[in-house]
Amino acid sequence: MPRGFESIFEILRTVLVVLLVAFAVRAFVFQPFVVEGQSMEPTFHDRDYLIVNKFDYRIGEPHRGDIIVFRSPTIPNTNFIKRIIGLPGEVVKVDSNGTVSVNDHALSEPYVNHQASGEQTPPVERFLQPDEYWVMGDNRDHSSDSRDWGPLQKSAIIGRAWVTVFPKTDFGVVRVPTY
Repeated sequence: MPRGFESIFEILRTVLVVLLVAFAVRAFVFQPFVVEGQSMEPTFHDRDYLIVNKFDYRIGEPHRGDIIVFRSPTIPNTNFIKRIIGLPGEVVKVDSNGTVSVNDHALSEPYVNHQASGEQTPPVERFLQPDEYWVMGDNRDHSSDSRDWGPLQKSAIIGRAWVTVFPKTDFGVVRVPTY
């Protein structure tokens, strides 16, 4: 084969390998995600750019406080971002003032946007079955979440918010609170 064709062949082979590796990483390990809306304020804002870790939950289980990206249970082909509040086997209660309790213990939620409208909401109480998670936005007055459509199935979870990339001032690993 002439030398020019060998060089072209090597370039094409390298590009193909790079594309295959990029596809595998995107499909199974990391995925970009852009926040839309205000449901996770003040933690995330509209148009924040995140990297989602899709691998963690293949080898482990979600934890309370994890911020996850998942397929919407109500809007086809749409992904949501929310915080895990309740885990399988737990009883989650949300009273009319918005106070959240898990197994009769009120959660300390410093990440919640406390600029609430003051409106009373219908109380909710739910026992979570195996593979069910209770998820809520940090901006409770502006969030469609488990209070509206019930528990989230584990199979709908895409991955855990891992790194904030943009805006640059918020660059860093997404922190999970301890309860």
